[in-house]
Amino acid sequence: MSAFTGTMARWMTLACLATGPLRMAAVIPFGTGQPEKYLHAPAGLGGGGWDWTGAFGVFTGVPVGPSSFITAAHIGQSVGQTFTWRGQTFRAVSFETDSQSDLQLWHVCGEFPGFARRVTSDLGRDEGIVVIGRGTARGAEIMVDRGNGPELGGWTWGVNNGAQRWGTNTVDAVADGLAIGLYGPVVTFDFDGDAGDDECTVSVGDSGGPVWVQRSGQWQLAAINFATDSEYRTDPESPTQQGAIFDFRGLYRQASPGSWDIEPANGDGPAPAVSFSTRVWPRRQWIDSVIQRAPGPASLMVSTNLASGFGPASGAPHDPVRREFRVPMNPSASFFRVTGPAGPQLRDIRVEGSRVVIRYD
Repeated sequence: MSAFTGTMARWMTLACLATGPLRMAAVIPFGTGQPEKYLHAPAGLGGGGWDWTGAFGVFTGVPVGPSSFITAAHIGQSVGQTFTWRGQTFRAVSFETDSQSDLQLWHVCGEFPGFARRVTSDLGRDEGIVVIGRGTARGAEIMVDRGNGPELGGWTWGVNNGAQRWGTNTVDAVADGLAIGLYGPVVTFDFDGDAGDDECTVSVGDSGGPVWVQRSGQWQLAAINFATDSEYRTDPESPTQQGAIFDFRGLYRQASPGSWDIEPANGDGPAPAVSFSTRVWPRRQWIDSVIQRAPGPASLMVSTNLASGFGPASGAPHDPVRREFRVPMNPSASFFRVTGPAGPQLRDIRVEGSRVVIRYD
C-alpha cells in the first residue's frame, strides 16, 4: 500500500471533483484466474461476511439491528423497495440519513432472524479486509505505452449483472473525508496487487456494500463502500473512461475541471487507483440512536361485529421474523386488521390445522 501522506495532494485534487473522477462504488479482483470463485462465499476466509450481506434493489446492505439495515446514502433508494437477505424479502418502510457521512439506515416491516456484529474499535493501517459489492465484472485490458511498448495498466469496467462478488485488500489509511474532498470518516485502500490475486478495487454498483474485518474469530462490519478513483483518458481530448487501474502511469487524470494531466510514465513505482469506504465506528452513536428509533412491531386487531369496532386479538402468537400471526379458529365470523407503525400490508390468509395464519409484509 502507498503511504497516505505521500498521495494526499493528489487525492485532494481528485476529491474536489466528486462528480468527475470519483465514481460511486462490483468488486474487481486483481488476479485473472478463477473468476467464478468470487461469486460465492470465500471458503478460505470462513465466509468473510458474505452471509450477512443482503440485496437492496441493485445495491447492497447489511442488517445491523432487529429491523434495521445500513447502506450508502448516495444510492438513492426509496420507501417501498425490498431488501432481500437469506432468502427472505423485507419491505423498506423508512430511513434516516447521516448528516455527517454517506451512511443511511433503513427500517423494514418485521424483524430479521439476526444481524451483523459491528467493530468495537476503529480500523487500523495494514489491517486485512474483505470487500463485498454488486458492481461490474472486469472488462477489457487497458494497455499503456510507457516507452517500452504496450503494458497492462488495468481493466475497463465490464458488464454489471448485479452479481454479488468479494475481494480482499488491506487498509491503506483512515482519514477525515473532508480533508480529502469527500465527507465523513473514510478508510482508503488502493489497487496495487500487493495483497495477492484476491486483492480488489470497487466499481459502479458496489456502493452500499460492506467492508469486513475479522476479529476474535468473527467477521465484523467496519465500513460501507462509498467511492473510487476510476476515470482516465488516453489523451487529453479522448473520451473519459472508467476502469480498475493498478497503474495510472502514462494515462491522463483530471487535475481540475476540464483539465487533464498525464501521470508521468517514469514516476517512482506504480500509481494505483484508491477506493474509499465510510467507517462505521466513528458514527456508532448515530447508528445506535437510529436503530432505537425503528418502528415498533405489528399488532393484530379483531372484530366480530364491525359496528363495534376492533380490539386486540388474544391467543394469537406473533412471529415478527416470519411476519405472521397464528389465530385460533373461531366458529363466529371474524374480521382482522394488521396495524403498526411500519404500516404492515396483508400478504395472505390461510388455514393450517386449527389455526388461521395471517401473513403480512
